[in-house]
Amino acid sequence: MKNLNDITVVIVTYKTSEKIIFDCLKSLDPKVKVMIIENSTNFIHEKNVLSNFPNIKIVCTGDNLGYGKGNNFGLKLVRTNYALILNPDVVCAKDFFENIIDVTNEIDDFTIIGCQYLNDKIFMPAGFFDKKKNNEFKDDFKNNRISNLFKVEWVTGCSMLINLEKFNDKEIFDEKFFLYFEEIDLCKSVIKKGENVFTSNKLKIHHLGFQSSINGNTDT
Repeated sequence: MKNLNDITVVIVTYKTSEKIIFDCLKSLDPKVKVMIIENSTNFIHEKNVLSNFPNIKIVCTGDNLGYGKGNNFGLKLVRTNYALILNPDVVCAKDFFENIIDVTNEIDDFTIIGCQYLNDKIFMPAGFFDKKKNNEFKDDFKNNRISNLFKVEWVTGCSMLINLEKFNDKEIFDEKFFLYFEEIDLCKSVIKKGENVFTSNKLKIHHLGFQSSINGNTDT
């Protein structure tokens, strides 16, 4: 990635509160293209969002498509080589977008790069499908023995960078999943193809969790 013009942030919402959305959008670099995909017929915060964030495009799906299908809907509209899938209840660290170019340039070949949580060693941001390898990774991760860019087998879906050049089409998520585990299924398919999934401690986020929708039930 040469610069931030080559990345689009895709945020799938479902009647999400204005405060949650604004906190997320304020943490994004204003030079980055941002696409809000509202999983309903009406994005009620459109006027306020567009008046405060000129780099935003808003599209309504017309129905609640869920996480995977909603992101596929948005990815089909992306015209950049990279997409950052971001939940609306995520706030990016101040150096997130400064680091994202450096991180991508450290790797010759990647399909997905997952982010890590600020000040949180409880919830794992990444791991392995093999139980033994996963337990070893957990121990190393919690004791800060993991390099700043580490090859894994899965990452959490609340914030992950996708290299779209690795996919033949933009329907990268299995739409049979409505909610939960879509990103795990995606990572598994990437690993099966012999491609690479990484986690990076230079890409830090704060994730509120279960705040993506008005009902708090459309988060991953």
